[in-house]
Amino acid sequence: PADAFGDSTVRVDTGVAEGDNVTMFYDPMISKLIVHSKDRATALRDLNLALRSYQVAGVPTNLSFLERCASHPAFMEGGISTSFLDDHGEALVKEADLSPTPPSAVAVAAAAMVLNRNEASRRGLNLPGGAWGQIGASWRAFDSAQGVAETFAIETDGGGSAVDVEVRHHSDGTFTITVPSEDEATTQHVEATFKTTAEGTTMEVVLDKMHRFDVDVSIEETQTETSVHLFAHNATDTGLGPRHVYNVVAPKATFQGASDVSSAPLIKAVMPGKIVRVLVEVGDVVEADQPLVILEAMKMEHVIKANGPGCVSAVSFAEGEIVADGAILVELEVADEVELAA
Repeated sequence: PADAFGDSTVRVDTGVAEGDNVTMFYDPMISKLIVHSKDRATALRDLNLALRSYQVAGVPTNLSFLERCASHPAFMEGGISTSFLDDHGEALVKEADLSPTPPSAVAVAAAAMVLNRNEASRRGLNLPGGAWGQIGASWRAFDSAQGVAETFAIETDGGGSAVDVEVRHHSDGTFTITVPSEDEATTQHVEATFKTTAEGTTMEVVLDKMHRFDVDVSIEETQTETSVHLFAHNATDTGLGPRHVYNVVAPKATFQGASDVSSAPLIKAVMPGKIVRVLVEVGDVVEADQPLVILEAMKMEHVIKANGPGCVSAVSFAEGEIVADGAILVELEVADEVELAA
């Protein structure tokens, strides 16, 4: 069905719904967006607004790439052909690589994860096993603990390198969150509360006591990490875009009453595919950027490399096996925990 959107008519064709599995065996297209308006300029404006309004969690999408395409000067002028991506694709990908991750988005993701965990604890819900399960009932202490701090490894948008984010809890329910950067760490004060409706969960945020905005939140728990999807509303003055996805690994620091949690790097599949070759075995010492696994996907071979020096502690799949996007392929013990060969 078509709906009014701005000055245009917008239609969304889709064949999937919440709970459906998007597998590697079929066309991965999950939605088609059609915008009709009185002229091209108006249609393009509302096309970008519609793209920014999409909320898809659970699978990676090309929404940000489509936004960059739709706002590219050559596309806006209309003189394009099937060679558009051949002519401009490299620049569009580089534009994404150069876009810095706003510290405010990382801070809000950390706050969302902690709130979700504390809400689950208060309701007596069981969190997944593995690293989160080791912490157990000690999470309850955070609701009243003054100044308690914990550190999380958070992977930034697009599966980039992880940063260690410190979350300090205060007795009034607020957080002080420190996000490192190349120049200096950014510390932000975050007030956040969850509001759950039939349509989902919205987090009301006050950042640094002056920026107030809402963020729709979708959180997926696994054995080893939490995926936090943020869809921000009216938060552009804080640096937040319309959507951010972060992987929050189990706490690296512990507090009184908690068990130690491993901080071993996890090497994951970048997309669903077939394991063509496994180049390492348990006990191998590897260097940064050393090839570990070759994954066949989208009719191409992708070399999965080590994200740092270490020792292989686990290999999860054998050659010929099919793996899902994000599946843990290899686990490493970090370099300072093993004695590397000279």
